[in-house]
Amino acid sequence: MVWTRTLTVLVFGSVAALCVGGCVEIQDPQQPAMQHSGLTTGEIPTYHEVQPILMERCAPCHVGEQLYDCPSTCFASFYESLPGRFTCCAPPFTVYEEPPEDCQNLAVAMTIGECGLDRVLHFVEDGKDAVPPDQVLILKTWVEHGMPE
Repeated sequence: MVWTRTLTVLVFGSVAALCVGGCVEIQDPQQPAMQHSGLTTGEIPTYHEVQPILMERCAPCHVGEQLYDCPSTCFASFYESLPGRFTCCAPPFTVYEEPPEDCQNLAVAMTIGECGLDRVLHFVEDGKDAVPPDQVLILKTWVEHGMPE
């Protein structure tokens, strides 16, 4: 009996510790953004779920009929513009096929997705409406997991 109780405590304690340290959990699926995206708790979002957020927040500058229609990339309408492209994430937001070695203004070379997330997190500083925390969580989770299609 004591051995069983000890084993149970060890197993559940280990699982809890792992989840605190590394599990991804999306917020309450009843929240409006979660219902809009179709995600449920614990899922890693894909472009299919993220794209409505990108269309809502990024479409004025980053949507087009063809991949190269936009000033930099059409990531709100074309997934292909995201995974293998990089930017210095500072004006003029030049897009590169390979990570640039020396970014202007000492900005860090980022993927388009990382840069987009960084910009979304600073929308208020840029005079735009803040992105709701539930949408930020979806975008962060997606970028942290390699922007799956």
